[in-house]
Amino acid sequence: MDGAGVSGEEAYTIAVDADGVTLRATTAHGLYDATRTLKQLLGPWSGSATVVSRSWTVPALSLKDSPPVLLPGPHAGPRPVLHHRARGAGHH
Repeated sequence: MDGAGVSGEEAYTIAVDADGVTLRATTAHGLYDATRTLKQLLGPWSGSATVVSRSWTVPALSLKDSPPVLLPGPHAGPRPVLHHRARGAGHH
């Protein structure tokens, strides 16, 4: 595996251009993380339980990620998924 300029156990890069998609990682875990990110880039249809007939495209990009390795403790476990919610009237 070739991390292509990133370091760390979970580090990876994603490059998308006219020739296709290239995923590189320093470890198998990093490659797994890269595939999960690519799946997110494909949109909500990528997790569909049924066949979705559409054009599957990803924007051209170059992405590097080196997630921190969490130390054992009460915070250990999967990283939380954060959702941004716009605040409207009545929300403080």
